Amino acid sequence: MYKKFLTGDTMKTDIDNLNAAGYSVLIKNGRVIITGPKMTIIGQSENTIWTAKDILCSECYGFAAADPFIAIDIGQNIGIASLYFSGIKNISHVYGFEPFPSTFFQGQVNFTNNPSLSGKITSFNFGLGKENKIVEVHYNKDLPGSMSTSHDRFSEGELQRVEIKNASEVLDAILQKHKEKVICKIDCEGAEQEILSSLEQSGLIQRIHVIIMEWHFVPPTALIDILTRNGFTVFFDHAVRDNLGFIKAIQS
Repeated sequence: MYKKFLTGDTMKTDIDNLNAAGYSVLIKNGRVIITGPKMTIIGQSENTIWTAKDILCSECYGFAAADPFIAIDIGQNIGIASLYFSGIKNISHVYGFEPFPSTFFQGQVNFTNNPSLSGKITSFNFGLGKENKIVEVHYNKDLPGSMSTSHDRFSEGELQRVEIKNASEVLDAILQKHKEKVICKIDCEGAEQEILSSLEQSGLIQRIHVIIMEWHFVPPTALIDILTRNGFTVFFDHAVRDNLGFIKAIQS
């Protein structure tokens, strides 16, 4: 997600926005509890607040269509986006991928607390990439939404071994089960390049109809090239010039 660290003023603004959308925010004993009209979310750091604000208030993954869809959530984090997609009536199922065990576990807590939504969600405790591999990354418990399997961004914290699987192999097995159209959300802090490359090489990218993606670390030129040559109309921005931004792409 765009914001990586909260200042006091930023956090207050995000809480005000959540309150205006009907959500209450309680910070107690190191936990953040967000309760509102669509879901209840529990997180282990203030990172939860801006993630919830972006998804539930700004609706950065806002999506409407008449056709039936499934959703692929790459970089599931603590599950807020998967729950959001699950609440969309014409999305029949959501498949989520989160490689970091602590973050994955918190997502399972949130799914348990939202049984009316989580019945449509299947989640996997591994990430996606261009090949099957194990990587070691220092885990920052305060910034689960900023963890990356392609860049070891935080020198402090516990060193974790996480599993990555070939994106095309995993998604092909899922998509063979469905005739619905596909919306794919990708927020994986740098692995987006190898994921899109894998999907293009396998031809599976043609099976995806909508992609909503955050890009990181390098300008998005290569990502845009992959999408446009595979028939997508692409909209993009730079939240931080040449380092961070958003892409929304639709099959033409």
